[in-house]
Amino acid sequence: MLRKLLVFTLTAAILTNGHALGQIRQEGADGAASSTQEQAAYIGTQTILESFIDFDTGTYLTAKEYPKELVELYNYYPETKEFVLQYFEKKDQPVTYDLSADLVPGEIPHLLQWDMRWGYQTYYDEIMAVSGCGPMALAMVGLGLTGDTETFDPLRVAAFSAENGFYVAGSGTSWLLMGDGARMLGLAVHDVELSVEGIAASIRAGRPVICSMGPGDFTETGHFIVLYDVDDSGSVAVRDPVSIARTGMRWDLASLVPQIKILWGYSAE
Repeated sequence: MLRKLLVFTLTAAILTNGHALGQIRQEGADGAASSTQEQAAYIGTQTILESFIDFDTGTYLTAKEYPKELVELYNYYPETKEFVLQYFEKKDQPVTYDLSADLVPGEIPHLLQWDMRWGYQTYYDEIMAVSGCGPMALAMVGLGLTGDTETFDPLRVAAFSAENGFYVAGSGTSWLLMGDGARMLGLAVHDVELSVEGIAASIRAGRPVICSMGPGDFTETGHFIVLYDVDDSGSVAVRDPVSIARTGMRWDLASLVPQIKILWGYSAE
């Protein structure tokens, strides 16, 4: 049963910034954060978790109980609250789900890496909720283009990534998953010019785009998102595998381009 919690006032100073997932690893092209940064982030998350008291036991929910990575996830994304707090109840339960309800013809589905259906499951040496943005982004694109719920099941894509060397221990998902890995799974991968015009042209041609993001609105260290559905003003829809809030917004391509490290366009073969 979900614990009853009392929330005390928190200080915004604990957050490194208002957008990123702090030091949680999202993708590994540029290496992991320094130990000093990780320690500073963890101290902050301990403070936050000590702001919750369990009425049933009268004890504080500290980082000693919950995995550090989940505490940090909750720190930066309060929308993950129920997922994090139900970790001990849900983590060992059998995984069963039907993805067909998530699919709408012609749309890229929004799937969250911290969805309870798969978020507690292992992705290499971490769990999907923490480091699964790469497989999740590729799964969303594959499902949207093909409707193939077997090949592009998020856990299958994560297992495929780990088994084929597309996960870099200590860093996260390799960029190679988005190129070589996507081709191995049956998608056609296309070059996309890193510009407003290039991204808009890809999307208008029916080719959604996966971007590896650098520091900015989506991350401090690295993150994968999906872009699709661009309008005449250059406003684009985003599928962010870790954020409902950011997915619910339209984004100006001109503001996103400087934050993108590398990108890929996709179509069904």
